[in-house]
Amino acid sequence: MPSFKQSVLEHLDHARQLGLFPVYKSAAKKYDIPVQVLLAKDSRESWLGSYPDLASNDWYGSDGKSRGISQINTDVYPQAVMVDGDAHKWFIMRGAQLLRKELDNFDGNMKAALAAYNTGTEDVRSALQQGKKPNSVTTDGNYVSDVLRRADIIKKDLSMINKVLPIVGSMQAGFQGNVKEAALQSIPGLLILSAGAYFVKDLIDQKTE
Repeated sequence: MPSFKQSVLEHLDHARQLGLFPVYKSAAKKYDIPVQVLLAKDSRESWLGSYPDLASNDWYGSDGKSRGISQINTDVYPQAVMVDGDAHKWFIMRGAQLLRKELDNFDGNMKAALAAYNTGTEDVRSALQQGKKPNSVTTDGNYVSDVLRRADIIKKDLSMINKVLPIVGSMQAGFQGNVKEAALQSIPGLLILSAGAYFVKDLIDQKTE
């Protein structure tokens, strides 16, 4: 059985295969929310679209009300019924918009906003008025902490990719600018390094599509 971290990274890889990274980045920029939080939220909500039987159930979750990769509540937002369940861009952008709304409702408090996304604004307001933590009224009492834990894993993974990209770019530039000289010095070494650089670049390109 995969570890929690491995599971989250598998969800992330699934989103990458679906070509959803640019959508999440666009949503993050438009609504001023860290991209890792949006990815983490939907990792919790739907395993970033990979949750078993979700697609075969018209993208409705186990409660029969929430729908899509971001599990938008169709009772509260009936427009979520009108679009295709696999219209991932629509659901991602709508989910980001709703989280932004909750951030504004709670003066930028991310924990309260995430809790409200999960259980509703009024439930969270009531909890805060009673001196309770927002997390206490969420699903299983751990929605907020779980999403933030996923966000930390995703942030570190994305950070690693961003650090490696410039290195690969430099390696490629070096190969392109000094191929003849390097070839004269060590053809086997050049072949090995070149193959390695392009292999790493291919992996990164797949991650960042």
